[in-house]
Amino acid sequence: MLKITHSGFINYALKKYIIIKIRISSALLMIFLITTLPASAQQEKLAGQLVSFNKLISSGAKISRGFFTTYHQNDKFYFEIPDSMLGRDIVVVNRVVKAVAETIVTGDQLNDQKVIRFDKSVKNKLILYAPSYKSVPKDTSSGIYSAISRSNLPAIITTFDVKAYTQNLHGSVIDVTAFITNNELFGGADSLITSVKAFSDNIEIQALKTNSSEVNTSLLLLPKVPMQARYFDDRIGYFNTSAINFEVNGINEVKLIRRRRLEPKAEDWDKYKHGELVEPKKPIVFYIDPATPKKWIPYLIQGVNDWQPVLEKAGFKNAIFGKIAPTPLEDSTWSLQDAAHSAIVYKPSTGDVNAPNIYDPRSGELLESHINWAHGIMKVIHDTYFIQAAVNDPKARHMNFDDELMGQLIRVIISHEIGHTLGLLHNMGASSTVPVEKLRDKVYVEEHGHTPSIMDYSRFNYVAQPEDGITGKDLFPRIGDYDQWAIEWGYRLFPQFKTPAEEQNYLAEWASEKLKNPSLIYLKGDDSNENDPRAQKEDLGDNAMKAGEYGIKNLQRLVPNLINWTKEPNKNFTDLTNMYHEIIGYTPNGNPFGQYVNYIEHVLKNIGGIYNTPRVANDTIAVYQYVPKMKQKEAVAFLNKYLFATPYWLLDKDVLARTGDNPLLIVGTLQNVMFNKLINTKLDLTFRAEASLGDEAYTANELLNDLKLGIWSELINNKPITIYRRSLQKTYIYFLTSMLGNPQYSKDLSCIARENLEILRKDISIAIPKTTNQSSKAHLNEVARRIDKALKIN
Repeated sequence: MLKITHSGFINYALKKYIIIKIRISSALLMIFLITTLPASAQQEKLAGQLVSFNKLISSGAKISRGFFTTYHQNDKFYFEIPDSMLGRDIVVVNRVVKAVAETIVTGDQLNDQKVIRFDKSVKNKLILYAPSYKSVPKDTSSGIYSAISRSNLPAIITTFDVKAYTQNLHGSVIDVTAFITNNELFGGADSLITSVKAFSDNIEIQALKTNSSEVNTSLLLLPKVPMQARYFDDRIGYFNTSAINFEVNGINEVKLIRRRRLEPKAEDWDKYKHGELVEPKKPIVFYIDPATPKKWIPYLIQGVNDWQPVLEKAGFKNAIFGKIAPTPLEDSTWSLQDAAHSAIVYKPSTGDVNAPNIYDPRSGELLESHINWAHGIMKVIHDTYFIQAAVNDPKARHMNFDDELMGQLIRVIISHEIGHTLGLLHNMGASSTVPVEKLRDKVYVEEHGHTPSIMDYSRFNYVAQPEDGITGKDLFPRIGDYDQWAIEWGYRLFPQFKTPAEEQNYLAEWASEKLKNPSLIYLKGDDSNENDPRAQKEDLGDNAMKAGEYGIKNLQRLVPNLINWTKEPNKNFTDLTNMYHEIIGYTPNGNPFGQYVNYIEHVLKNIGGIYNTPRVANDTIAVYQYVPKMKQKEAVAFLNKYLFATPYWLLDKDVLARTGDNPLLIVGTLQNVMFNKLINTKLDLTFRAEASLGDEAYTANELLNDLKLGIWSELINNKPITIYRRSLQKTYIYFLTSMLGNPQYSKDLSCIARENLEILRKDISIAIPKTTNQSSKAHLNEVARRIDKALKIN
């Protein structure tokens, strides 16, 4: 197991008396020696220098007993730290309890978790420091361990004067008042402590802050014996924590997955080893915030319980469930902010949903999670379902869904978030494994859903057409084959292996065998994988062009019905305007967004795209592969048909008469922004492919030629050039002329742009005499002058 043991660090310190330095006010000051724990005679001598415990803590003090005993006396707060707790790791977490502004909302975690330890220092002092787990040896008994310890000293946070020792001399009492009220570790300075409660595994501190918020700080005692860690595999998406492993022959980064600790009860281990389902020693419980509107509670509980059959894949039954939080009458000590409880917290705000996890950095064990779901998520999920599913589900054709539909949508969201609390990352590539036509197959969808993972960002089945008969819950995402496999890989226990290193080969071989099934693929969807068209948010199916075509067909059905489906008695057209903008992807003061834009961007990513599939050394398939040329040409053909050919279906006259939107601005903004992305992000990728593939590559020259055929088609068919197309063609000229001699672009690209413009100039010269439409002729003469100027032709 990878860890720095407290005893190992102290043993080294005892031998060498390491002098620790910290920087205060830009000066290095010598502080304290970490020394041996005082012998009883020394302890008695030290205790004699202080006031007695009974004089310091009066009989009237408020006492709360836990792993530290806490005392509240007058305006002072004291911790009694037993010697047995010295050197134990403690996680510190801060959450908002009450707030006056929506920028800070109840349930929000204020900062990343911190790990601290208390230990003895010189004389009557305790030291508080932050241990590090970033640089550790694989074997703490190895010779390299001492060297690592010397360069990996824990950072000192502060020191405390011991005010008194306990009567048995095995505990130290410190005054924590000033430190808690004026330190960022406890959520910020200038605070007033209102409550301190101690429990067996945690201490909960509440304090009022100067911004009128109230913050709860949890001190969560980490297990004395860490859970056995499991090494991360790039092919299965888990949150992970990393450390540098210093070996004799080099340096390795080792990652540990983050997962919950599920273990059989002692008497059930034999059953578990023989493949029987057993109940875990400690099941995962999510408590529902008492402030949650009662009608949504059953759906939240269902969202948690959806994972019960999944955890059975790992051998555990009844391993997770949702539960209504106890009332103060049922349990006066229970608190929603208590870090010993996982909870689903309702937030009366316009925000979204998140699920921060508290974990043990030594092992990756997930200790606790607070899923924060804001009231505003219901609008987000309503609008998304309305746009993607209304043509298939009559219940979605309203601005207010009935409680059953909204409840089921909330359940889907919570089920996704529970996946995160079990350790699963987003799998943006899961939906790319499903053939698009299968998404229209009612029997297939009923059995498999439209994506193998609920951890994908594939909201609803927008590919299904009304004639397919797919509706209701079969349009929803659900827990799928990938999720079940990932949980089985992460949670199945193998007691025959005593260390994570011993089980690594077995797990890797198991993954290699299972991943012969393509539906189990895991693909990141972040910046490290930005060129892979399979790993995208909101997409569906194995072909973005086919999926986008079906999606646009549904939008073409939706737009003419917007007025009726958004109409509410005695209300204005705000809802209509908002939903129209969500569809067309237009905002007057920003970049395009929305469903139509999603389809365009899903296609755009195929051009110059590079597949990036996680592999290990014994896999025979390449990690990086270029999107085939024909698929890239298919993508450009889609753009010419559904973006650069004016999308008149978006410009419904009845809708525009009620929203007041400018159709020229709508189309112009969409086309300009997308053409900009195409030119400035894709052309360089085509050069990379050409260098690797040669004639098999889809080149920059081919890309510009294919675009020209679509954007300048009027030069061939001699049709009038509409006002929308005139604007688009000027955009085309602007971007290509800006490349000439511009050091921002490669010299090769400048040459290609010049040649393309020269050919276009000849085509325009031929078309001008044939053009009878005056606006078209004036436009062609103008763009000809611009090209001549750019090419420096007099």
